[in-house]
Amino acid sequence: FFQAGTEQSILLIQMLLKAADVSNPTRPIRTARAWNCQVYEEFYAEGDQVLSSGGMPNPLHDRRTNCIPKSSVGFINFHVKSIFLGLRNFLLRCRDAGIPIRPEGVETILTRLDENAAAFAQEAAQLEAVKSMQA
Repeated sequence: FFQAGTEQSILLIQMLLKAADVSNPTRPIRTARAWNCQVYEEFYAEGDQVLSSGGMPNPLHDRRTNCIPKSSVGFINFHVKSIFLGLRNFLLRCRDAGIPIRPEGVETILTRLDENAAAFAQEAAQLEAVKSMQA
């Protein structure tokens, strides 16, 4: 089922690399927020460049309209979580095929993603409430 150089081993490596690439939201919320700030500073710098050259930036890169906590919820729920669900399912199949692997660790990551998405959603709601009070 699983041998080096096979389609399955290449898929696993690709999944692990992608999971590592988007893993910041899997960290404790304080760390996830700190990384988010850094990522969005890069996004906003790119958006500022696009604006200064007369273009329209990607909505995630537009500091005038983007809500970081709200965007973070979407990123977690529609991108990061699906990658880790796919990884978990793949590892479960490996285990079921007799490979001595413990995919349970991915459950911890999925739980953290749900917790962080909820924290970002709460933060987005608070920001929205303040914004509507100011209007």
